[in-house]
Amino acid sequence: MKKIIKIKRTAEKGRQFLEPFLYEGDGNETVIDFLEEINSRSEIVNADGKPSQPISFNCSCKEKKCGACAMVIDGKPRLACTVHMRELKENALIEPLSKFPVIRDLSVDRTIMYNGQETLKAWPEAPQEPMDTDAVRCLMCGLCLEVCPNYIPGSSFTGGAGVAGAARGMDSTDAAHTKDVKKEYMKHFFRDCGQSLSCVRICPMNIPLDKLQARLAKKK
Repeated sequence: MKKIIKIKRTAEKGRQFLEPFLYEGDGNETVIDFLEEINSRSEIVNADGKPSQPISFNCSCKEKKCGACAMVIDGKPRLACTVHMRELKENALIEPLSKFPVIRDLSVDRTIMYNGQETLKAWPEAPQEPMDTDAVRCLMCGLCLEVCPNYIPGSSFTGGAGVAGAARGMDSTDAAHTKDVKKEYMKHFFRDCGQSLSCVRICPMNIPLDKLQARLAKKK
């Protein structure tokens, strides 16, 4: 199997451009495997036969546990460790997430999402037993914000990750902490959510974010 894979890269002064790379294999490798294979070459050459440089991307586990490898693959935000090369189009396109600042190539800065978790106080004080197992499965990958029509880059709206974070924070027997989390949740999620439920459909962990919202609405 041969495919030309175009990758959106970052040149000097932040200019972005597309660079083609040739894939040859049986299609069983993941997108992350392909990117790592390119970077492992002693001499990196693109599909046009021109010398190139290592590709910057984020990856920690390769097992759908960390969410670091989130990127846009053939127009759909996905975790690159879950997408096999046989699934890609003949002239596939791999891009960084568009709603976070690009550091370089496919690597983005998701600091604003982590800061949102701090704002929500997304940790339980005196955790309840048993804890909400849905909320703790969030990978903080950012796919929910990428597809959310209500999230504007740089805004304080926390998106689906905020729902999971608030659910964790409110899974507590500390009444004062729960009250603070609910207040921030109403300000940084509930007020701006348009209920498109795009976050529910895109979540790689299949977290029922709509059901989490319903449970949060009942808590005081």
